[in-house]
Amino acid sequence: MQIFGAPIIRGAGINNTRLIVKAPYEQHPFNANLLKPVDGMIIHFNAGNLGTGRLVNLPLPNPVPRIAPDIITAANWPTGFTAELLAQGNFVTNATPVLEHFSLIYEEHPGNQPLFHNSEDPRLGFGHGIVVHKRAEIRNCAISGFPGDGIRLTGTNSWTTRFEDGMRIWGFHRYLSTGELMFNPPNPDNVYNEFPIPVSQNTILVQYSTLTSTAIIQNLAARGVSFIQTGGNTLTNATAIDNLTAAVEILPGGDPDLVPFITVTATGATPTIGDINIEISANSEPDIPWGIHPVRIAGSFTDTSGNPVNFTSEKFYLYVCNDKDNNYPARVYTNVNSSHLYNVRITNCGRHGMYVAYLDSNAGATVGGVFERNGGWGLYEASGLGNTYIGCHSAQNGLGAYYTPAESYVSRNLFVGCTGQGAVLIHAPSQWIGGSNQQAASYTPEGYMQNGAAVLNKGGVFPLFRQKIRFNNIANLVPNAETGPPGAEGVFFDAGGQANQIAGFGNLQEKDWDLALTNLPVDSSNNYDMVYAFVRQGLDDGRPLALTGLFSAHLPPGMPWLQNPFFISKNNVAGSGPRVRVTVGEGAPPPKSLTFWDGNTPITFTEAKLLGSKGDIYFNRKTLDDGGDNRYLAWLCTSSFVFNPVDVNASVEAEWKPFWPVNF
Repeated sequence: MQIFGAPIIRGAGINNTRLIVKAPYEQHPFNANLLKPVDGMIIHFNAGNLGTGRLVNLPLPNPVPRIAPDIITAANWPTGFTAELLAQGNFVTNATPVLEHFSLIYEEHPGNQPLFHNSEDPRLGFGHGIVVHKRAEIRNCAISGFPGDGIRLTGTNSWTTRFEDGMRIWGFHRYLSTGELMFNPPNPDNVYNEFPIPVSQNTILVQYSTLTSTAIIQNLAARGVSFIQTGGNTLTNATAIDNLTAAVEILPGGDPDLVPFITVTATGATPTIGDINIEISANSEPDIPWGIHPVRIAGSFTDTSGNPVNFTSEKFYLYVCNDKDNNYPARVYTNVNSSHLYNVRITNCGRHGMYVAYLDSNAGATVGGVFERNGGWGLYEASGLGNTYIGCHSAQNGLGAYYTPAESYVSRNLFVGCTGQGAVLIHAPSQWIGGSNQQAASYTPEGYMQNGAAVLNKGGVFPLFRQKIRFNNIANLVPNAETGPPGAEGVFFDAGGQANQIAGFGNLQEKDWDLALTNLPVDSSNNYDMVYAFVRQGLDDGRPLALTGLFSAHLPPGMPWLQNPFFISKNNVAGSGPRVRVTVGEGAPPPKSLTFWDGNTPITFTEAKLLGSKGDIYFNRKTLDDGGDNRYLAWLCTSSFVFNPVDVNASVEAEWKPFWPVNF
């Protein structure tokens, strides 16, 4: 059934109205001997000259194979209602069609063996229940038994992607002996392309219509393909060659049957590397295999000194399309944004229960969907920006219940109150709230949740996955809408991250955190008392503050722990008022060789110096009346360190005086 415009197709009820596909196979558009499973319904996008609907019944002759048989010659077709009229006026609209209250069933006759095997690639294949190419509402329907997907929503933005469903409908494809899938690529020159297709410089376009009359000869240097001598040196185009022997190598992903059609030559009386050509023979039986074939040239020649030279070329591509017998456009617009499905049940389909994919398949909602006993995933969700699923149930499917592509930072699906039996692979930043599933979070060695959406169904715990909350207006910054604050300034808050890390604050777009709250392990054998600590990422010495925990080895919980020196001051601006530093060590204050920063330039002392500012206090934790430095409880800085920016090693050391001697 081909659906245009915005009709309402309503049955009396799922159990009362059954639409049964009783002729489940039809001839392939390009090979009458090959039968393919039929789709139950296709909802076409058609607005003026855009979309798939205009390609259903174009007037003959036309350069595009039809999606469906010629309906104009069908029985009871209204007189005068031509294909041209179908593509005009009120018959063409982007309003929303409504399908409701019926069952759509694919009936496989006993003993009727399929003659076309569907691809495992979810983008390709035939025999889907409902194929949606425009916004639609589907309510209270059941889809069962189709060899492809139960419901398939595919919206491709023609500005950036080719129409993958065009490959599915028109692109006759086959398996190579290596098990790889080949398809007839769309014709870049088809007049029905919404937008021209750029072909990269190192891609040679080979069209069947050209090969019927002549061979195709291309100079590889002109195509930007360079040649490399064995050993790694690039050969210049002016390099003279003699006794050229070369052949094309088919790289992985190409069809080995391409080899007999290709020869390598070098033109001119005194040929050079820049004269090497590739020649594709005029088409003959059997046809040159179509597809996008990665290849390279390998061979040898004799240089001007008579030495043999082995060489290979860079990888380049042969884009072979049959634009004579099976010609179809590459970029056709479809859009299923804001589609809604309510109380839809999909069972016993050969691939996925529901398949949602491509850039314009977003902002939709599925409420109360049931996906059971399908061959692939119950729900395969690969939309560009994400959709919402509420109260859905998925069980007993071949691959699992729900799937979203791994770690997409753009597609943000939301699952609310859904249930899933079997594998549930909902990757971040999609979120799962309530309901139940069998997905258990696992972690990378760095502590990131690697398979987890945010899950709020266990006591309200909300483990975020690299969710950065950015504070961009610090210091009156004016952020750019696309690139954020200028100069990568500002800070972010990062929940989760490295092992044991709870949260962190850091410079925007910087790898390291300036400050992170970490849950440290408690181990009495190693005298761990610090449990919650603020740390500089990766620097144990950069732990300015820690708190003892409930199970600390020696101290009661909640006590602050200052591992490093701390300041007592009016504020942290030099010269603004009293400021002293309190340090703990053993014996007298030791000289240190430190690195100072002059702007962005590090300055390192080669000689150790006594550092300090007047008023700083140094406590001796090893107090003992040994007649030396240990007999003093503390030391006081009486003269500040004076930094010499011209010669850092000539800087004047600080002076420290002991006080509070002990006599025990």
